[in-house]
Amino acid sequence: MIKKVTTGRFAGKYVVRTSTRDQLGKRHFSPRKYVDSYQEAKEIESEDRIAFASGYIAANGSMALWRYFEQWYLSNVEPYLETNSKNNYNTLIKRLRIDLPGKPLKFFDGNKTAIQLYFNSLGKRYATSTVNKYRSFLSKAFSDAEYDGLIRKTPMPSENRIKTTGVDKGLFKPVASLSMDDASKLRNYFYEHTNLIHQEYLTLLIMLECGLRPSEAKALQFDDLNVSRHLLHVHNTYVEQDNAIKPYTKTRSERNVPVSPQLEELIISFSEDKQKRLATYNISNEHNLMFRNDCPPTSRGDRLLSSGANTGKVLRNVLSQLDIPLKTHDGLSITPKTLRATHDTILIQKGISLDYIARISGHTIEIIHKHYHALLDEVANAEADKVKGIWD
Repeated sequence: MIKKVTTGRFAGKYVVRTSTRDQLGKRHFSPRKYVDSYQEAKEIESEDRIAFASGYIAANGSMALWRYFEQWYLSNVEPYLETNSKNNYNTLIKRLRIDLPGKPLKFFDGNKTAIQLYFNSLGKRYATSTVNKYRSFLSKAFSDAEYDGLIRKTPMPSENRIKTTGVDKGLFKPVASLSMDDASKLRNYFYEHTNLIHQEYLTLLIMLECGLRPSEAKALQFDDLNVSRHLLHVHNTYVEQDNAIKPYTKTRSERNVPVSPQLEELIISFSEDKQKRLATYNISNEHNLMFRNDCPPTSRGDRLLSSGANTGKVLRNVLSQLDIPLKTHDGLSITPKTLRATHDTILIQKGISLDYIARISGHTIEIIHKHYHALLDEVANAEADKVKGIWD
């Protein structure tokens, strides 16, 4: 089978996969292979068919560990995963390729010491939760390698688990947030310049005023604004890699966020103009998206919403126009996610309860303490002056 990929990480490439049936009638598939041209795909398909006909074995003990793990993942795991989980597997594949480029699978045959040393090194780079994920992934892959006869014994037996450690990220890990003055300048600019041509401004404004994630703000639908209760219903997220709208399944993520009268009026006005524009150009909008992309489809397909890279570019251009630094005084870059952090930080300093902030932000109180509890510059300076004069 040869198929051209139109969306996601491999958009524009050709995916090749062949299959055969054994004597019992069970179908076996080769790992997916991604190439740049159709001619190259045809050559690989031909080679794979010949290999299958002569008793094809997808992996062997002499192949590099990262290569075996990649083939195991593509054949047995990848078809059943959500996009976020795929990212975790792909990150581990890259890590193995960098750290253990020449180590064959058979090197780890029953070699628990070697795999323990590798996980010790991972523990110096990643948090404990991330290392535990990697342990689970590799444990399953080694178990299958043992079952398939590629190695005699897994180095990660379930009865004697590999010990893991992780980098202590610290209790408080502030993220970048704007000062009150800069946030006000940015907010006023968005109100003055939002229109159908610059719809990204309204997306960014909603992030700033309502604390939505970029993927949540983009996935808003026309009927998500409850005019009678002045609330914004957040229940979808945009998965850019798959160009798909995904409804939330966790109750904490789905929520209703208060909307100011000024923002509510702007959303209503924009929505009316947007719906007329979509109807005029006969653009399909099956998800009823407020920020549906109205540009014609490209060779990569019909993108539902604008890309994250474009949203970041728009924000940086506005910051430059307003002479707002692209980094905080701590050296942290200002990104669209910064607007969400600014929203939570302002609410904290205004005395809004952490429980309510967590409820409308889709967070736990612990996460807010860890990431969003940085003081606004103005508040920090005022508190510092109080401390300096405490003995006067």
